[in-house]
Amino acid sequence: MDYSAVKKTLAIIFFSLSLPAHAVIDVTALSGYTEVVVKDNGSSGSSIPGNTFRGMYFGASAHYHHTFFEWFSLGAGPYFAFAPNMAFSGEITSTQSIYTNTLFAIGIELQAKILGIPFVSPYLKSGFGSEALKSQAAFPGVTVETRFSGSGYRLLAGIEVPIIPLIFLYLEGGITGAWYDVSIGSSVGYKASATGYLAHFGAGVKF
Repeated sequence: MDYSAVKKTLAIIFFSLSLPAHAVIDVTALSGYTEVVVKDNGSSGSSIPGNTFRGMYFGASAHYHHTFFEWFSLGAGPYFAFAPNMAFSGEITSTQSIYTNTLFAIGIELQAKILGIPFVSPYLKSGFGSEALKSQAAFPGVTVETRFSGSGYRLLAGIEVPIIPLIFLYLEGGITGAWYDVSIGSSVGYKASATGYLAHFGAGVKF
């Protein structure tokens, strides 16, 4: 085996990775739709095993990208998303009941992007962070609030379309999930998990 060739190849790779050229920062805003199924994790007393939350959500993200070999870039940065009014499949149909369901997520995501393809840049994203889901049911004379808080993840595939050199649009979708500690009113100690999907579109600017 020609070890000298291997050493030369590794030296070229490490040299390329150390180059600071083509670093880019982007900031994006998005809107989309998500649906998640929340299930009790074997803890007795949970009032919403197997029910679905769905609705529109909004968010933003920012990434620092570094380009390698002119055709591939890696980026990382924070994201957050907020769903202010989600529907809940366990709602009781009544003119006297009011449900308010909100979701908030914040974390860090990594993005791997293919460059050099005409008109579009396909990419993959993976994110991990904190999530909080609150479900409040108001009935005549009583309000019951269920809180879910824990860690969540997201795996996304998408395409980026440049409009002008510094402005771009993008479309992406994928799967999401979470692991929750649950409190129902003053009762605590329950566990739940969630799986689902999300899809959204957005616009961004590069610096």
